[in-house]
Amino acid sequence: MKNLKSLIGFLLMMPIVLGVVFVVIDNPQTVSVQLIGVSFGVQSVGTWVVLSFVVGGVAGLCAASAVVIRLKARLLRLERKLA
Repeated sequence: MKNLKSLIGFLLMMPIVLGVVFVVIDNPQTVSVQLIGVSFGVQSVGTWVVLSFVVGGVAGLCAASAVVIRLKARLLRLERKLA
């Protein structure tokens, strides 16, 4: 069963990895990005697009985990109150 889960995970990740590779390859133009006066150097447009999706995904996971932790703490308090 563990091997099947690993195979399914691998098959689900392959289109994502291939999509990232195609975005980076198909967008070779280089740009320099400045954010609040900080220059991040010259990278390809594809690299910046992929990096922005990754940073957004991580930020979303962090925000969601904060909410989940708060809700679990609230649930624990309510269960203690009922007991």
